[in-house]
Amino acid sequence: MGLFDFLRRKKPRSVLEALQSSPELQPQKELFEAMDAMCETGVDADELPNGIGEYGLTATNPIPCRTIFGSTAYLGRLRAADGAKVAYQRLGSTQSSVSAHPIDMYEVTHPSGRNLATLYVSPYHKRISAKTPRGFTLAENSFAQAAPVRNVVTEPDGTVRYFSCGVLHREDGPAEIEVYDNYDGPERHRSWYRFGVLHREDGPAVVGGRTTNGSYEWWREGVRHRDDGPAVIDLIHSFEFGDGPIYEWWRNGVQQKVQDGDGILFYFKDGETVLTELPDGCRIVDREDEYRFEDADGNDLGDPPISLNAYIGYLEGRECLNELYEEPQSTFDTFNPAPSAQDGD
Repeated sequence: MGLFDFLRRKKPRSVLEALQSSPELQPQKELFEAMDAMCETGVDADELPNGIGEYGLTATNPIPCRTIFGSTAYLGRLRAADGAKVAYQRLGSTQSSVSAHPIDMYEVTHPSGRNLATLYVSPYHKRISAKTPRGFTLAENSFAQAAPVRNVVTEPDGTVRYFSCGVLHREDGPAEIEVYDNYDGPERHRSWYRFGVLHREDGPAVVGGRTTNGSYEWWREGVRHRDDGPAVIDLIHSFEFGDGPIYEWWRNGVQQKVQDGDGILFYFKDGETVLTELPDGCRIVDREDEYRFEDADGNDLGDPPISLNAYIGYLEGRECLNELYEEPQSTFDTFNPAPSAQDGD
């Protein structure tokens, strides 16, 4: 190679120049430039002025961002109500009356795997929003930590609620401790919330007064659910099923069975009663949308009773032929100790 060839050598390209000229990246570059141009007609605000509904949680009030790269930057900074960095996955897009362009949908999950929300993002605006949906906060960058904004609200009647990022959330106890006029002494109605929904791993997420209410409810991620017994227990009274003890079996938010205080068993399918077992052995069966009243051997007994009031107090003087459930006393002693042992929080 001669001297002039050496002098004519080109200056090495930068990494950015190399990437910009890469044939493989040209489609992405063209997409970015096209979206960037479309953003010039978007809003320069944290929230759309014509948005309707909960911010970020509905397609009619999406989060404004600048291009899909801006959406990625925003979601990378998003943190849950406990400060954890969330994961996200694009689900697709949908149409909305507030935008001429498609709205992107993202499934947002906690590091534990728990689904937190479906967020709606509009990537056709002049800048990335600095506002977060209810239940979230933003870190300074994708790698930074963020302390969630927590506050405790005490009502005039003594009710206490714990909030984080605008939603009921507490990691070390009930997030809502309510004071009811008809409760005795220091008794409280306590509810465990995580990320804005009823949830508790190690016991009932709702515990009422021990002597006045006697209510217990098991919830997982906002739906009634219990693996090893009834998810709802009303020891004293249920508005729907009368005097207790009432036991309701729920799995993943679906009601399966109810046992009322008179020994009547109700079985459900798709929200409808399909079988009613009475304490004397008779039963009412839904057969092809018609109810059949029959005895334990399946013999037709004619028209089913219009009212089950005849069975009120049945268990007081007669034996129930149904196998009835009874919650162990240890459950109540563990999760709802005597009022004198409660500290109110």
